[in-house]
Amino acid sequence: MNMSGRITVHGEGCFVNKPAEVKETSTGKLYARFTALSSTDKKLPNGQYEHGPTEYWNITAWGDHAHYAEQNLAEGKASIDFVGVFTVEEYTNRDGEKKTARKVTIWDKGGTLKLHDSKPAEPSAHEKSKANGYQPEQIVREPEASEGDDDADMCPF
Repeated sequence: MNMSGRITVHGEGCFVNKPAEVKETSTGKLYARFTALSSTDKKLPNGQYEHGPTEYWNITAWGDHAHYAEQNLAEGKASIDFVGVFTVEEYTNRDGEKKTARKVTIWDKGGTLKLHDSKPAEPSAHEKSKANGYQPEQIVREPEASEGDDDADMCPF
């Protein structure tokens, strides 16, 4: 069973453990294939981590993204961010077990592939406002009604 659609998936801080395989189609279009790994590890209150399952994302990057993968994922050990179109394929492995493959296609237009940087290039607008002394109000207060105010008088219809 194959499922596909125009679902966009955003992988942030996914790990690539081997070099991208870069090829060219018979019409001269460049593409790169590689696998990204992600997991749902959680930090527990005692400071230790609980390891969640590892997810494998089979990625095909086209055009400029393939060039980028060729240059930046050559050594294979990288943390990446990506945005692409998500598809799911079911298959039977060598042992006869049914498995599911998660595939992401990063098209030349509309997709994103970049190395993950743990520190943003510049502070976010929220961080800048906090640095300038801004503190959001913690309590939202309802406006107080004046004596004699009636909700019915405020209704426009």
